Amino acid sequence: NAAKYSNARKIRVCISQSDHFIELNVSDNGKGFDINKDFQGNGMNTLKRRSTELKADFDLESILNEGTHIKLRFKIT
Repeated sequence: NAAKYSNARKIRVCISQSDHFIELNVSDNGKGFDINKDFQGNGMNTLKRRSTELKADFDLESILNEGTHIKLRFKIT
């Protein structure tokens, strides 16, 4: 989705494991979006649903014309 919609020049993906947790960070320097808007497509709704299924912490930050950062952290069982 970042490559398709953000018009970003850079996308950074980091996956780390520490103390029985996996953390995924995805950030881009794209156009950003209003996170308070209702999402019509599947992308953001699917991310939220899957994070709930994983009992994960899900954080989303996006600033118009600056980019987006998504963080997902869940316990390894």
